[in-house]
Amino acid sequence: MDSTSISLPQPPRPFWETAFSLPPALSFGLACLISGIAVFLQQEILLTDTLYFNSLGEQMAYERIEELIARQQQYKWVPYAVVPVALVVQIFLITLCLNVGTILYEFKVGFRKLFGMVARSTVLIAVVGSLQIIPLLIVPIETLDQLTQLDWFSIAALFSGMDLPLWLLLPLKMLNLILLLTLLILAGGMHWLTGRPYGKMLGFVTGTYGTGMVLLVLLLVFLQLNMN
Repeated sequence: MDSTSISLPQPPRPFWETAFSLPPALSFGLACLISGIAVFLQQEILLTDTLYFNSLGEQMAYERIEELIARQQQYKWVPYAVVPVALVVQIFLITLCLNVGTILYEFKVGFRKLFGMVARSTVLIAVVGSLQIIPLLIVPIETLDQLTQLDWFSIAALFSGMDLPLWLLLPLKMLNLILLLTLLILAGGMHWLTGRPYGKMLGFVTGTYGTGMVLLVLLLVFLQLNMN
C-alpha cells in the first residue's frame, strides 16, 4: 500500500491520452448508440418468429406463440429505454469499487474525477461488450437454448462438452475475455487519471473492480443455489 501511494506520476501514454480524450457526455452517448445497435441486431436478426416457433412449438399452441410474439413486438422499445439506465448504474458501481480502492491506497482522486473517467471509458467498454454478439450472427441459431448456450469468450467454452453443475457454470462464464478487456481499459483510465504506472494500475483495478465482480458472482451463485 505504501509503495503504491508514493509512486511518482508518469505522463500517460499517447494511446490512453487519445482513448480518454472524448468528453464524458459524448462517450456516454456513443456507448448508448453502440449498445442500442447491439439490441437492434438481437431483436431484428436473432429473435425471429422462426426462433420462437422452433423453441416453443412442442410446449405451446400455435396461437399462444403468435400472442407471445405480438406481445414481444409491442414492448420491443423497452430494451432501448433500459440501455442508458443500465449504463448509468454500471458507471456508478464501477466508480464505487474504484473509489473504495483509492481510499485504501491513499490516492488523491475524488469520486467525481473517477466517475468522469469511468464515463469516458464507457464507449470502449461498449465496443468490447458488443463483441459478444458476433458469434450469434455467425453461427446459425435455431432455438432459444442455442442462443443462450453459445459462448466463445469465457472459460466455460472449454468445458462445453461436459455436464457442469449450475453453481460452477456461472463463475466460469463470468471469467471471460470481455471482463479481461474491461480490466485493461479501466487500468488505462486510472493510468491516464493518476499518472501512475500502467502495471500498478492494472493490479489496482483487478483488486478493486475484480473483487467487486467476485462478490457479485458469489451472490448470484448463492441465490441460484437457494432458488434451486
